[in-house]
Amino acid sequence: MMTRMKNVLLTLVLFLSAMAACAQTSPAAKKDVADIRKLYTESKQEMDGLDKMEREGLPPNKTVFSSHFNEAGTGPTKELITYYYRVAYDEASEMSMHRPFFIIRKFNVAAREIYQEFLYDKNGELKFFFEKNPDGETRYYYCKDDVYDIVKGSMSMDCAFASRLSGELITAFNTIRNRNWD
Repeated sequence: MMTRMKNVLLTLVLFLSAMAACAQTSPAAKKDVADIRKLYTESKQEMDGLDKMEREGLPPNKTVFSSHFNEAGTGPTKELITYYYRVAYDEASEMSMHRPFFIIRKFNVAAREIYQEFLYDKNGELKFFFEKNPDGETRYYYCKDDVYDIVKGSMSMDCAFASRLSGELITAFNTIRNRNWD
């Protein structure tokens, strides 16, 4: 009886894994991921232009936050968050607003270096998350109704947590840069 139950459970797990793998290789999924990769390339080119402006002494649409602190149990910690943004007129507030299109976050935890990227579309929707840590890499492609993932090594956070973290970073940016104090 127990062996039969294990076989059924194993079959179910393998079936669901196969379904997930097929969903990520469907033509629609491939197109969604290709569109996000194109947006990523275009954004990186725009960031290169902003970095060049900065090297030439012009003010780029870029804000950097740096934090150094001592975390109990992990020791000295450094965090660097770089926001690349566009300026757009917001009709509701009748003000120019800064809208991040790419965020880079670098930090260390217990001597482990972690690098993250967040890519947004023109509507401010998270489209891509990337994390590189000593144990591996994680990529999430946020498409219309689904999230496609590519994990190499061990995953340090799931797609829902990455999305929540993205929202927190945007809120922090809006509070400081757009002066949205409630």
